[in-house]
Amino acid sequence: MQTIVRQTAQRDGRAVKIREEQEPGSAGKAVIAARTKLLAGFDYQGVPATGEKTTRWRPLAAQAEAGNVSLLSGPWNAAWLDEICVVPAGRHDDQIDATAGAFDELALRVTSTIRTVQLSGF
Repeated sequence: MQTIVRQTAQRDGRAVKIREEQEPGSAGKAVIAARTKLLAGFDYQGVPATGEKTTRWRPLAAQAEAGNVSLLSGPWNAAWLDEICVVPAGRHDDQIDATAGAFDELALRVTSTIRTVQLSGF
């Protein structure tokens, strides 16, 4: 697993942010600490999950329902859609967790930063 993570980071390049949900407890902290060492030189952060999973999924779901989310065509689409369409009743939710986390990082945190910068000039 570590080899794949490192190779993917190298293939993506140093300009790509790498975020990973930090599971609660000491095991989650240990995973993030080990991954931080493994990915030294990359923009890597463990992000602690807060709140109920379904609540964390809602901002992404709202934008998808409004037609503001596009899906890049790829061989992974069928498996992703199969999982996404049955949460929370399905057996797995890792992909929606990752997708919602990416949405949060890319859309919500950037917007928050932009608003802070704009408001500071007043």
